[in-house]
Amino acid sequence: MPKSPVIRVVLADDHPVVREGMKASLEKEPGIRVVGEASNGEEAILLVKEEEPQVAIFDIKMPPLNGIEAMKRVLKECPDTRVIILTAYISDPYLDAARHAGASGFLDKQASSDQCRLAVRAVAQGGTFFSEEAHRRLMHREKGKYQLGDRIVEALTQKELDALLLV
Repeated sequence: MPKSPVIRVVLADDHPVVREGMKASLEKEPGIRVVGEASNGEEAILLVKEEEPQVAIFDIKMPPLNGIEAMKRVLKECPDTRVIILTAYISDPYLDAARHAGASGFLDKQASSDQCRLAVRAVAQGGTFFSEEAHRRLMHREKGKYQLGDRIVEALTQKELDALLLV
């Protein structure tokens, strides 16, 4: 499919109010159009296949198929679509899962409308976008520190990280 001058976006979140708010915010920006909305990962995969958007925004926690698993399938089946993971849960395990699965962006639900639009534009142009909190966590980890709740701790062992991921 030839690239359109309009950035086509699919939104997937199990909360209608979040989808509606994101759509209204994104479509205020000239050159961005939401071409579909899904309430779960399965619907999102079908919608991405059908609409072939440049960008998909997936909530990380959606029943029955979460955003990470949906993203993995989308990236395999629709490699031209780039995915931003949206979450209310900024934590190292979620951030790691999203990055390792191939997310082009990680956006928290506390992000401003401007950040959401910047994220879509950056990802559509082949870049990446990590919210301020996600970026801060990554920078701490570059220094061998991790955040657990409100505490910053020194680097964890692989066994400790595996246990944390299970939690």
